[in-house]
Amino acid sequence: MKLTRRATILLTCVAILIMLFVGWRLMPKDDGKDEQEEVSYTYEVLLTNEELDCWLGGVVSESDAPKAYQLVETTLSKGDDVQGYTLSQKQSFSRAVQFKFKSGQYIKKKECTHTAYSFVLKGDVVRVTNKDTKESKIRIMNGHITYDRVGFYFTDEDETKVCLKSKKNGLTQTVSYDKFKNALNDLLVRDTMISWDKE
Repeated sequence: MKLTRRATILLTCVAILIMLFVGWRLMPKDDGKDEQEEVSYTYEVLLTNEELDCWLGGVVSESDAPKAYQLVETTLSKGDDVQGYTLSQKQSFSRAVQFKFKSGQYIKKKECTHTAYSFVLKGDVVRVTNKDTKESKIRIMNGHITYDRVGFYFTDEDETKVCLKSKKNGLTQTVSYDKFKNALNDLLVRDTMISWDKE
């Protein structure tokens, strides 16, 4: 039996559709995940909300305090020691801060003339391990910058000594300006200028 031209075209189209459908069904399924997403990790929190770094961010007086916010940044390099752990990669942290002079603050009945900004980087130290390769890296997670404003005044005309007050209990002390600045750059002794509790 000879098919008409129209029937031949119809059968040909049906055959093509069947082949396309079968080919689609036999294709391997793509789950939509790339290699990066398939890698899984384990996380071990070594330190939680720990003070990791500190620095003196600046000193302002009532006359020279900037009005605009400024970006405060700190960067820890690969290999840096962070509370006994070695950082595996470079990490940076930032915060916008307005350096205000803290007026109305008195020490020994004398008004403070300057405000020092003492910054601290806090965060979690975490060991991140690749489940497949077992490679581990030490990273800082939940890192954030906090600060204390420390009011003081110079006790001499040469501005070599400062008088300040503990934020913990109001005790006062007079120290050299260099010792004061150096302490605010050292985590081990920072509290001797912020919140000491013995004279």
